[in-house]
Amino acid sequence: MVPAHRGADEQQHEGADDCAHEAAGLEAAVQHAQGAPAQQRGDHPAHEGPRDAQQGGGDEAEPLPARHEGTRDESREKAENHPPTQPHEVSSVERGSLAPPWRNTARDVHLCKAALPPGARGAQVARAGCSGPGPGPRTGRNVLPPPATELTDPAEPTRRTDSVPGLTIATFNLRLNLDEWERRAPLAVEQLARVHPHFIALQEVWLPIAQARWLAGELNARLAAHVELGAYSTFEVPKWGEGGGKEAVAVLSRLPVVGTGHVEMPGGRVAALVRATWRGKGVEVVSTHLHHGPVEVADGMRRSQLRTLFGWLDKRLEEPHSQADVPAVTVLTGDFNTTPDSAAIALLRSRYQSAYLTANGREPEWTYGTAIAMRNDMAHHGRTFRSTLDYIFVTPGVPVRSARIICNEPHPEDPDLTPSDHLGVMAELVVP
Repeated sequence: MVPAHRGADEQQHEGADDCAHEAAGLEAAVQHAQGAPAQQRGDHPAHEGPRDAQQGGGDEAEPLPARHEGTRDESREKAENHPPTQPHEVSSVERGSLAPPWRNTARDVHLCKAALPPGARGAQVARAGCSGPGPGPRTGRNVLPPPATELTDPAEPTRRTDSVPGLTIATFNLRLNLDEWERRAPLAVEQLARVHPHFIALQEVWLPIAQARWLAGELNARLAAHVELGAYSTFEVPKWGEGGGKEAVAVLSRLPVVGTGHVEMPGGRVAALVRATWRGKGVEVVSTHLHHGPVEVADGMRRSQLRTLFGWLDKRLEEPHSQADVPAVTVLTGDFNTTPDSAAIALLRSRYQSAYLTANGREPEWTYGTAIAMRNDMAHHGRTFRSTLDYIFVTPGVPVRSARIICNEPHPEDPDLTPSDHLGVMAELVVP
């Protein structure tokens, strides 16, 4: 058991009818999206899954080159093998709708600005159809770490001995398969809205239902009464290999975004980068999802993917920049699909500090292995697995005020139903 570590007018009118209506809409959209057979999960180091199973060689194999890299600055785009991808910008997020509002292609990169009008409050924002369950009694099998302490209500000033505001970043794997998403979605919205980090890095985003954009819209509706927090925008990058065009990684930001970028890594994996400003300083947040499979089989591929990512990040810094363009902090986060004692994590620690380890003296006991994961693993692989796979890595020397587990509360009426098969991780930094 992991110990807890040290987060409108319309909402008062939400009732059971609205919840039922919203749940029905979600269920219909999910059923529509599930016309094809559901993919089996193979996405953790305990086993070789059906996805990417032939791509997980050891270190002896030559690292594959990155297929493509891109940024919103066209002068940096390289198109040796195919035309550059173009960001897709949308003026707003339509809350409560899972219908894909754009044409999905394997090479699309999407930037969605989920901004609310200045000063928007209350009735100026369409109210959410279902607020989702709040905290409830923990009954039945207690398989999760206890809920983390809630953040101060956003309407109230945060009381700290330290007067410097903290920058908050979370990472959360949504779970690729859509099983029970219509029930899990309100849990995810409720628990993410409660902590409302400045950045949310997402993995296993399902593009056919516009999952990241829908989530951003729901969070914006929840936080509409607190305009000072800013609205979440969404930047997502699809995988280019198997599953390309359907599965993506994404970054949600409620800070002003000044640039985006992405890189394609060996094995069909990608990383999405968002650059924003925080108190006049540049901040870069990267969301990625590395190759899955046992350490002895797949860790070489994960190290190859990390070397590609490191090279891309280094190259960006070597290009002509003014000093103001150099980020004060880089955050590399996501589902790294490997355990804290692996060579891939050692490679990461050679360049970055783990926020959770820095704040707590150890990594979480586990971030993958909820009851949902256990059911899936037993059904498809005949065994279960639980370990830490999700991390937040930060530029060395940047103070880490705290790091903790989030998105770990089960449904109040079903202790085996959680927002995902992963837990979320959140860190608070003091940007120099």
